Amino acid sequence: MALVYGQLTDFGLDPINLHQPRVIFTPSANGVLDGRLLSRRPRTSIPDENGGFSVNLAPTTRVRPLVHYDIEIVWLDANSGIASRDFVASKLSVPDEGGSISELLSVPVDNPWLLAFQPNQPSPWPVGLVWVNSETGDITRRTA
Repeated sequence: MALVYGQLTDFGLDPINLHQPRVIFTPSANGVLDGRLLSRRPRTSIPDENGGFSVNLAPTTRVRPLVHYDIEIVWLDANSGIASRDFVASKLSVPDEGGSISELLSVPVDNPWLLAFQPNQPSPWPVGLVWVNSETGDITRRTA
């Protein structure tokens, strides 16, 4: 397993720990690694009072087929108590040694041209993914 770590803050650089945040890492596909079949079950990290978080993840550099992690940040709205969600646009590739999320997200993904060829809208549908509806032939790229 590779340790990925970082600090979750708002754009004022203040931790959002009072809003019960969670950082969720979801593999982009099932895979195999060292004789193991890996499920897409998300891994969740709950930041500490200073926003620090860490999570052990399978290194994507050795998982086949090629996978990445989609990152979601969930927190409770201070006024309504309703969960709000952020989807991180960058794909997370994890080397064997793990590392700081700020460094790992700057590493380019091996395949920047992502394509889904299927009859139904992809779920999750990350930004940048091109969906080709296999029944109608319509082509759509998610931009936001």
